Amino acid sequence: MSASDIFTFLLTAGIFYVIIRITYRLFYRRYLKDYDQEVNDFLKAKGYKEYNRYPSSSDDWKKAPFKKPPSFSISLGPTIKFMGMRLPASKKEYFVIEAFKESGSKKSTTFWLEIHTVLASEPKLTFRRSRR
Repeated sequence: MSASDIFTFLLTAGIFYVIIRITYRLFYRRYLKDYDQEVNDFLKAKGYKEYNRYPSSSDDWKKAPFKKPPSFSISLGPTIKFMGMRLPASKKEYFVIEAFKESGSKKSTTFWLEIHTVLASEPKLTFRRSRR
């Protein structure tokens, strides 16, 4: 085995490792990570305690602080095929968080969480209070 064969093998293995690592991180952040720590840190900083969290539904969008995403969209950007699933380069998800003041208030406050994941970058979390 010559030095060029070893270099070619190491270069190929390195490229495959990077591709698999980036794809796994995107898949994990998009489908497996629950962002509990980030949500709890945000609520604690505002003086709230989480009561309930759920994905947004069509009824929730009436008081949403974000613009409602279209029901159907076509992405012309790059996609990755991983384990038979197509992962677009960018995705936004929305969750509704109901919380109570830690001081013991009985009235709940609703916050929204927007999670924007983009290929090969950290997810961007945006918290906003629901419109009244």
